[in-house]
Amino acid sequence: MARNEKLAARVHKRIAHLSGNKENKMFGGVGGLLHGNNLTVTIDDGLNTIPVHAHYGELLLDVLRRSGKPIPAPCGGKGTCGKCAVDVAGIGSRLSCQFRVQLDCRVTLPTLAQFAILDKSGIHARPIVNNSGLDVEARDSKKIVTYKGKKIIDEKSAVSTPMEKFGLAIDVGSTTVVVFLEDLTTYEVLDVMSFVNPQTAYGGDVISRITFCIEKKDGLSVLQKILVDGLNNAVAALCRKNDVDPRTIYKAAIVGNTVMQHILFGVDPRSIAFAPYTPKFVQEQQFSAATLNLSMHPDGVVKLLPSIAGYVGADIVAGVASTDMVDRAGYTLYIDIGTNGEMALGNKNKIYCCATAAGPAFEGANIECGVGGVTGAISEYEENEFTTINGGAPIGICGSGLIDIVAVLLDNGLIDMSGYMEKDFLIAPKEDCAVDHDIVLTPKDVREVQLAKAAIYAGIKTLMKIADVEFDQIERLYLAGGFGNYIRVDSGVRLGLLPKELKDRIIPIGNSAGTGARFALKSVAFEKEIEKVREKSQYIELSMRQDFNEAYVAAMMFEQTSSARSLDG
Repeated sequence: MARNEKLAARVHKRIAHLSGNKENKMFGGVGGLLHGNNLTVTIDDGLNTIPVHAHYGELLLDVLRRSGKPIPAPCGGKGTCGKCAVDVAGIGSRLSCQFRVQLDCRVTLPTLAQFAILDKSGIHARPIVNNSGLDVEARDSKKIVTYKGKKIIDEKSAVSTPMEKFGLAIDVGSTTVVVFLEDLTTYEVLDVMSFVNPQTAYGGDVISRITFCIEKKDGLSVLQKILVDGLNNAVAALCRKNDVDPRTIYKAAIVGNTVMQHILFGVDPRSIAFAPYTPKFVQEQQFSAATLNLSMHPDGVVKLLPSIAGYVGADIVAGVASTDMVDRAGYTLYIDIGTNGEMALGNKNKIYCCATAAGPAFEGANIECGVGGVTGAISEYEENEFTTINGGAPIGICGSGLIDIVAVLLDNGLIDMSGYMEKDFLIAPKEDCAVDHDIVLTPKDVREVQLAKAAIYAGIKTLMKIADVEFDQIERLYLAGGFGNYIRVDSGVRLGLLPKELKDRIIPIGNSAGTGARFALKSVAFEKEIEKVREKSQYIELSMRQDFNEAYVAAMMFEQTSSARSLDG
């Protein structure tokens, strides 16, 4: 080999090492100097292909994030969740958070299944008086819009009759965003749309997103923009489908956890991640739609509903206010299980609330074959039989299915009381699936379930201790949200996720956060119910409480199985 060829070989051998080093990132690494920074990644999402420029050595996940076609990465790009896999032409499946671009390439994204939308109000939603506070009239070739008697819009209009008025109720979850389009003349929901929160490309939980805001100079603006873009895409689709002019949308009510509210409003959320976990704001924020560049009338009213604390947000406040909890003398326990397990225990006199770091297991992250509540997700499981959302071949396991599977394995002695499981348990072989692998439950998955269920149960016990309330004093347990709506109560009790003492008093109440947002959109009187909840609420920080830690450790164990039965055949 000639001297120059040997030198070139040694240089190229060093590229893989050097291109990832911090000192080379600014210039795309040594390889960038040799190959240039104008590589092209062609992205195929199954509907369209788009070319995106990339730097030599740049992580493919970062390229996808910049492209406007981000892929979920619940672990935040650490390479541990395996959810950001894509197909690289000529190479095969690769984790985009670990794959560095070194040549022009074509990448095919997996098809993202449609989330099942939970948009129904529970039977225990309180009655409200419909009055949005908006008045719209045509006067002297003008359109005059007032909100609570104050003029917000005064513009020329060719219409001489009273005009239409519409509103948006938005539930911004860490994983899923739901947008309701409501007619504020008839007070009927015209349509609803959900989509995966695009911020999942930067991590599945709020801490990973706060970390991104801290570590990246433009992190906050990036997360805010992709969320607003997602909302605007949804609003545009809803308006097209229902023949609504976005400029006739005059009001929006938005709920979400406190971190989501901060990011949406463009406020740095980092203080929520560090003791004493104090948010920059918990009060209601009201501003014009132009502030967020939200797709509605730019002078329309946008309301971010109030929160209680850093980890008990507007979604919980609005959800509790939508129920009869603050009207009752008896005690009600309210639980919304997601990445965090937010809960409230109280009555018309006092409400105690807290949040436990349940982790994202129940939303599909950190589970080997876990997925969200999407089409094809295994949502129910009995011995050797399962049901998927919307039918069809399975693609993975969502939270309710996960609870069922673990409960069945406990009953059959394949998981012992300590949580030990000897090997992977096959749920569906590859040939029966809509994905290119077996669907299994792993021993690590069981440990993730243990951690999550222990956190929830310990939170319940700690609130009961502080409120000085026994199980027989709790008249009902409201299970809120998608996971709470679909979980099989018997399975939740079998795991120790839900108290067996309350088994006959557990009531799924649907998307109560979305219901609260809709009530706030439709009824100015509902604002008083929200304030009642805030005034009566006391937040309990669990992280430094010894009694919570003790309850958490005790709740890790499963109840002893009485007998073991074979699942074979």
